[in-house]
Amino acid sequence: ANAEADKKRREGVEAKNQAESLVHSSEKSLQEHGDKVSETDRKAIEDAIAALKSAVEVSEPDAED
Repeated sequence: ANAEADKKRREGVEAKNQAESLVHSSEKSLQEHGDKVSETDRKAIEDAIAALKSAVEVSEPDAED
């Protein structure tokens, strides 16, 4: 039973780390190349980044890390 809980927790932590990495790389890319996309696309990207940040914050695995 603990092994299953540990596995789920590990998967949650890995997903959170991947999401945070995606947020970081997306923000960096937008900062570097944002002038090459339309304002509409830039806003859509910013909204998607904000939504992912919110999802990561809401779905925090146990805050023991």
